[in-house]
Amino acid sequence: MSNNKISSSDLVKITFFVILQIPFIFPILWGIIPSIILLIGFFISKRDANIETLKKAIKICKFYASLTAIIVIGVTIYIFINDEYYRQDPLSYIILPMFLCLFGLFLYLLFLNLLFYKPLINNSYFVFSSEKKTQLNILGSENMKSFSVADELLKWKELKDQGLISEGEFEEMKKKIIGS
Repeated sequence: MSNNKISSSDLVKITFFVILQIPFIFPILWGIIPSIILLIGFFISKRDANIETLKKAIKICKFYASLTAIIVIGVTIYIFINDEYYRQDPLSYIILPMFLCLFGLFLYLLFLNLLFYKPLINNSYFVFSSEKKTQLNILGSENMKSFSVADELLKWKELKDQGLISEGEFEEMKKKIIGS
């Protein structure tokens, strides 16, 4: 795996996880909270070049999903105990909803781990790297005085043509060289 590209299979996994979040965000708004938590965790981790914030965000999402499942199961049991109508068919009104809730929780936690967390961990160097371009400090060196302005401009143009510096960096250095 290259350090400058995220693998296509991991990118597909992350994209699939994001797509799976959409049905929970819009119709029932349940998924908006974990989605926001994951987004904030991701961007803070990226900004700080540290994956620990994302790990904490994932733990919070797991807790939120588990708490939601517990609440749904608790409400289901409460309704079953207090309403005669639902006690007539416990399979349909208690066992099936509890099973679906627990199965949904299991799937969410599985997808969160396999389709989001692991691909980001596998590519953490690329995703959370704080590596920045090293800048050449030709102007700050003592040898600068021995070169002509034209020679320096040619060297910087060559760096720009090779793609080692941007157009903006070239223009900035050109102003510094000509102004010296």
